[in-house]
Amino acid sequence: MKRLISVMIIGGGKGDGAGRRIWDICLPTIERYAVKVSADFCIHSTEDRKFDGTSFFMQKLGQWDYLQEYDRLLCLDADIMVVPGAPDIFETFDEPGVFYGMDASYTDRAHILRPYTDKYGIALPVGSYPPNPRQINGGVWLLDRNCDLRYDLADYIPCKGYEENFVNYMLAKNNVKVRDTGVKWNKICCDTTTPRRECFFIHHGGWG
Repeated sequence: MKRLISVMIIGGGKGDGAGRRIWDICLPTIERYAVKVSADFCIHSTEDRKFDGTSFFMQKLGQWDYLQEYDRLLCLDADIMVVPGAPDIFETFDEPGVFYGMDASYTDRAHILRPYTDKYGIALPVGSYPPNPRQINGGVWLLDRNCDLRYDLADYIPCKGYEENFVNYMLAKNNVKVRDTGVKWNKICCDTTTPRRECFFIHHGGWG
């Protein structure tokens, strides 16, 4: 089974170069992890644009095309540090046809998503922090070629904002099977419930 770890590089990063510096620290940890879990590694850059005239955040969806060649795909942001003892995520989450990601529903995106889901009669799944709708963070996506990844760019403009809003909207619209990896696989600064030392992927959220 062919595996790929793809890392998205967008521009120069936030914070007057702080993002770029944290990428330089994180990328080698991801590349070493790819070797550890027997996965190929690539950097997905906006220099090869998939969608002309759309937000650069939408370029992240271009990574899904790798599933034409690979069986499983792990998409990571470049500011994620993989700790040396991280288990094999491909073996940890292996249900076919499932879109895996960390449920960050402590961030309430209902005011963005519900006007459109209500308009089209789409049910938003409740997340780990009810009553907020499920919100899969964009930093870590694990999927395979059996996932139903249909999306329509015509929906992007009304959905607005980051690719997270659009992807979560399309997951709900297509009734895609989604599973929460838990914060250990995407430890971001907003979460205060889990000590960093217990986590496998440390997500710096664009800041050093």
